[in-house]
Amino acid sequence: MNNCKLTNQEISQAVIDALASKKWSVVDCCISYNAMYSKEIKGKALAEMKKDFVHRIRKNRFSVVSKRVASLCDFLGINLEMEKTSSFHLQKEIENIEQVIRKNPSIEIKIKDLLKNVADLAEAS
Repeated sequence: MNNCKLTNQEISQAVIDALASKKWSVVDCCISYNAMYSKEIKGKALAEMKKDFVHRIRKNRFSVVSKRVASLCDFLGINLEMEKTSSFHLQKEIENIEQVIRKNPSIEIKIKDLLKNVADLAEAS
C-alpha cells in the first residue's frame, strides 16, 4: 500500500481506538467483518478475518500494510491516507487527561496549574 501515510504504530493505535469506540472485542470485530464481507470471502476476493490477525495488528506486530490490513482499516473506518498530525496526538492526550479528571474531580485544579506551567515553559523557549 504505497499511499498509506500512517506508521504501523499509528495504525495499531487507530485499530485499538476503533475497537474500543465500538465496544468490540477482537472476536466481535472478526464476526462482524466476516458477516459483512461473506460474499467476497466465499468468492476468494477477500481473506477471512481471523482473531490472530487482528490481534497482531493491535499489538503492532506487522511489518507491511497489506491489502488485508487496508481492508480491516477500511471496515473500521480508519483512513490510511490521512496523515496524523502532532495536534491529533495532543488531542488524544487531552482527552486522556479529561477522562482522568472525570474519574477524580479533586485533581482538576492541580492539573490546570500543571498545564499552565507547561504552557509558560513552552512560551519561554
